[in-house]
Amino acid sequence: MRQIANPTATRADFNAPGHTQPLTAKEGGLATRIGHTEAAVDLARLVGSEPAAVIIEVLKEDAPETVHMMLREAAGLMCTPVGPEIAERLGFTDMVAESTDPHQTPFTYTVDGTFEATGVTTGVSAMDRNSLSVSLVV
Repeated sequence: MRQIANPTATRADFNAPGHTQPLTAKEGGLATRIGHTEAAVDLARLVGSEPAAVIIEVLKEDAPETVHMMLREAAGLMCTPVGPEIAERLGFTDMVAESTDPHQTPFTYTVDGTFEATGVTTGVSAMDRNSLSVSLVV
């Protein structure tokens, strides 16, 4: 995965076909296109890293064990909230403002595995949770 962030890497440096699907962010990042790829690359740029990132799509509708494994095993995991303007542009519906159910706020799990919700609105509705995204900055 670190080879993805290598600015001198070429297509020949990677095995294909494989399970990793390379994506290219649009020039201009989030100002040009509101997407997961652009958000991850913009975040990498903001922290002074190479403009590359690994995006993991959690496709299981209710996947606390999967999210916990990623929190435990993935060094450098960055969970990024979506602001109200971007959530609206992405078509996400609001969740309740406060919740004690950890399954309604999956990105508020703690790294130690207690799975306690913080009550912070994620901006992602229950209907949208079947394709939650987590960005890894490498």
